[in-house]
Amino acid sequence: IGQLLAESLALCILGGVAGIALANLLVRAARPLLLRTLPSTAEIGLNPLVLAVAGAIVLGVSVLVGFLPALRTSSGALSASLNRETRGSSGSRAMLRRAIVAGEVAVSLVLVCGALLMFRSLLNLQNVDAGVRIENVLATSVELPASAHPKAESVIQFDQAVGHSLRAAPGVERAAVASDIPLDGLSEGGVIVSPALVPGTVFTVGVKHVDPHYFSTFDIPVISGRGFNDRDRRGSPRVVVVNQELARRLSPADPVGKTIGLTLIPYGTTQAELAQVQIAGVIRSERVGNLHEPGEPVAYVPLAQEPVRGLRLIVRTRGEATAVMPAVREAVRQLDPRLPLGAVSTMKQVKARSFTDTTQSTWVIGTFAVVAALLAAFGLYGVLAQSVTQQRREIGIRMALGAGSREIVSGVLRNATVMIAVGLAIGLAGAFALTSVMKNLLFQVSALDPLAFTIACVAMTLVGLLAVFLPANRAAHVDPVTTLRDEG
Repeated sequence: IGQLLAESLALCILGGVAGIALANLLVRAARPLLLRTLPSTAEIGLNPLVLAVAGAIVLGVSVLVGFLPALRTSSGALSASLNRETRGSSGSRAMLRRAIVAGEVAVSLVLVCGALLMFRSLLNLQNVDAGVRIENVLATSVELPASAHPKAESVIQFDQAVGHSLRAAPGVERAAVASDIPLDGLSEGGVIVSPALVPGTVFTVGVKHVDPHYFSTFDIPVISGRGFNDRDRRGSPRVVVVNQELARRLSPADPVGKTIGLTLIPYGTTQAELAQVQIAGVIRSERVGNLHEPGEPVAYVPLAQEPVRGLRLIVRTRGEATAVMPAVREAVRQLDPRLPLGAVSTMKQVKARSFTDTTQSTWVIGTFAVVAALLAAFGLYGVLAQSVTQQRREIGIRMALGAGSREIVSGVLRNATVMIAVGLAIGLAGAFALTSVMKNLLFQVSALDPLAFTIACVAMTLVGLLAVFLPANRAAHVDPVTTLRDEG
């Protein structure tokens, strides 16, 4: 028992050290990706507690793997055991090994199914129409200090001046100023009261402050009515533009020209007030937040009537979007040299961030699926290789009696097929049960998607058959004369 435990412990420790070294390499390789999604103060590395738990698992596995077989070997008649092993595999041990391999195939199939479902969700998200044209669009932000802009008129003047400077900058095709950009959420919400349309209708909406150039910069078409213009300023009748989703909720007919109540937060205050605004137009709905979420009702108000200090500067360029960033900085510097710019992003980067959670989940599950599939392949190879080694005498006799290589290979493949089939059956049952938990992570794909399950089964079958190749080839090339002489 001591000798067998020492052997298994040595193997497990070597595997554990190799695993820690591989983990360290993977963490270093993943650091650039992790830095994009973690806080800047986060420390990325191997955690000592995690390493301690991994070490405890390694020791536990070594004891489990080494002790039970050693105890069983030491408790029986050694000569009889050796005599049996030379003539074939022990039935109970062979069954246990086959059961373990079938379990590996089953677990691998569950993970592969999950990875394929997440991959299909990611593809669907990438193909979602955001409702805006994001090519060659750059966005940055500024926060106007209250001390420098105590009154609303000062902010309105800055909005108009910075928009004019941006549109005059070289390389800029269009430019706009807004409180928020598509796919990045909304910083303000409001409540709509619409007795003139549907009596008693009260519901919450998103509120976005934009200048007259916002819709054209993102190529958002006006469905009915009009967008904003220079006449929509402070002191003129208050107007609002609504998206299609809000228009649908307000009235089955065209709501343009109707008056509704909308809660807004006046500049310099924190208390919302109910304002009577007239619907000037209806635009095509844009995705204002996460691509997972359905379109939400949004009311657009002109910055010249309802200014805000937190602004997003948006430019559409004729070439590479990031190339105009120096011109954007210069336009802001001319208005206020002390005003810092916030984070700079292209709209493609903003869209990519909107499904970061799905991307990360796909990579994590996919990595586990690949590792599990490899373990299943190694397990299948090990079981069949040992089976061929233990049955060399039997194979030699069969070949001496006239059995061909094709018959020997078919026997090895038959054993492998049984293990793979049992594993796939168990794995499908587990996948049906467990992928339903992933419903909240999936987008426009069923948790029981037949295409994903079919591809997963085919993939695991191919992995299994590839693992069988070497044992089957070895069995086909057994020399009956040499084998019978060696085996006696």
